[in-house]
Amino acid sequence: MTNDVARTVSAGSCASASESVDDATVGKGADRRADAGGEMIDAATDRDAGTGTPPAVQRGLALVVDDDGTNRVILSGLMRRLGFEVVQATDGHEAVSAVSDCVPDIILMDIMMPRMDGYEATRRIRGIIVDKYVPILFHTAIDDRRLLVRCIEVGGDDFFLKPYDPQLLEAKLVAVQRNIDLHGRLRENRDELARYHARQEADMRVAASIYSTISNRQSEALAQQDVRMHLEPVEAMNGDLVLACTTPNGNRHFLVGDCTGHGLPAALSALKVSDIFYAMSAKGFAIAEIIAELNAKLAMVMPVDRFFAACLMALDHTAEVLTIWNGGMPDAYVQDPEMRIVADVRSQNLPLGIIDNARMDSKVETIPIKPGYSFFACSDGVVEAHSESGEMFGTERLLRVLQAPDSAGDVVTRVRAALAAHTGYRPIHDDVSLLHVVCRPVTEGVTSDDSIPLVINKAPATWSMRSEFDPDVIRFSDPLPTLIHYVTEIQGLQAFRQQIYTILGELFSNAVEHGLLGLDSSIKQEPAGFLKYYERRELGLADLKSGSVRIGFAHQPTGARSGELTIEVSHSGRGFDPEAVFTNLGPSDDARRFSGRGLTLIRALAKSLEYADGGCRARVVYAWSAVG
Repeated sequence: MTNDVARTVSAGSCASASESVDDATVGKGADRRADAGGEMIDAATDRDAGTGTPPAVQRGLALVVDDDGTNRVILSGLMRRLGFEVVQATDGHEAVSAVSDCVPDIILMDIMMPRMDGYEATRRIRGIIVDKYVPILFHTAIDDRRLLVRCIEVGGDDFFLKPYDPQLLEAKLVAVQRNIDLHGRLRENRDELARYHARQEADMRVAASIYSTISNRQSEALAQQDVRMHLEPVEAMNGDLVLACTTPNGNRHFLVGDCTGHGLPAALSALKVSDIFYAMSAKGFAIAEIIAELNAKLAMVMPVDRFFAACLMALDHTAEVLTIWNGGMPDAYVQDPEMRIVADVRSQNLPLGIIDNARMDSKVETIPIKPGYSFFACSDGVVEAHSESGEMFGTERLLRVLQAPDSAGDVVTRVRAALAAHTGYRPIHDDVSLLHVVCRPVTEGVTSDDSIPLVINKAPATWSMRSEFDPDVIRFSDPLPTLIHYVTEIQGLQAFRQQIYTILGELFSNAVEHGLLGLDSSIKQEPAGFLKYYERRELGLADLKSGSVRIGFAHQPTGARSGELTIEVSHSGRGFDPEAVFTNLGPSDDARRFSGRGLTLIRALAKSLEYADGGCRARVVYAWSAVG
């Protein structure tokens, strides 16, 4: 077959499907062409396929590939009648060249052709056209099932047999057009998704920059000799937090938290938590107040399927007390200098952001400590890390690492090494957060933030105030944050807010739980005792119909920059024998006890603690003194 019937293709010939595509011959005139038998065929017949009727819809550009001139003319006429502009090629080599110059919208491919057959041409064309769907329909006079199957295998979409049936061909083209339209919509959606992804990437870069600033602030606050931490996120933006802040009175607050999910939504919640934690800690708020504020804000803004698990700790080196609250996090541990576990602080509270403050229990645990004691907290990414066989790292393995005698390296380094070995050094699947703090002697001093010196900006004054709370208030609200706010604002005692809150919180809890509800703290010594204790507490509050708790404050100056705050809490419930309780506690009460620790703590913080009226009225004198 000669090449003088070939359709020559240039880049300009397929710039637009709406442009007229003139027939041309290689080295011949454009008005007439030769068929396979040498007969000249009028070009008008090729254009109109005998109808002379222009198509109603322009469907794009079709490439007709056949070494037989008659076949090309017939197929070209059919395609024009269906609304396509047509480009012709006499063999596979010319077809590949045509596609390289301009990508058509559909290809009709003959199988048996000189120089390059339709199979090889199709394979090469599929390698050229990678980002556009171009259907290829094979046409052949050979009714051989194996050859037809091969048409599909090399990348064809369909086939039809010669002689051509115009109705069948048109039906196949209609079906193919549906696929073309579908791929067009998919391509548009892909491009829109790519643009959306690019916008998201830009937004994430900005958010990551903000998050990095917060992380740097965390690192600076945690970069102290007695503090070791590690934060290993799955993604750059994540919901795990390890925070630390020094309060006005030199105490230190810590937070280890884990927001559900990953990425930007979790990071936004983490940023909110970080802002509240730093702002309230810097002003001297107690962690119970911080917990209430965090819960109120998160419950208001977070969706129902999102929450923030957290473990908050306040370390008072002077009073040698650790105050801790655990909501939804793995157990936190307090250890003595020999690395023995002296307190296991389990989660007895819901994570933050699930229920409102009226149902939220922000009561903290207080644990006496001594210099050399330490505490450890982590996220569930540690205990739930899986080995290659699916075994979790688990609490028992973590405890073995924490209590390993004569171990080299700090606790965080040892836990990280054990975790990596357990997971086979594979990438983690959940964020990992670790915090370990050693309680230093008070003689080493505590450096507060320079912007928050320990000062009292109001001269000591004489004043008093009293309040009484009935069961409805006790059952549905927490009056302590409001009372502490008034007391600290009146006298300017923000620097001592944590200690005052701790004392008042213990006295108020004792009055409600033991006085009005008649609960016995010894229940906490039993297995699952905490859960049983708080279940009884909730049931008791729900049934509480009578009784009240009265709280009084009185302040007297003792110097130009010092004073004594008397706190009196009484209740109308059942009393107790304070002398017997104090005798049982003894001077060496340790942190492993779960009952009576509040009284030990108050005695450590206050100048004096006295009970009257058969144990129904407690009177505490708290002495304070300011510097600078």
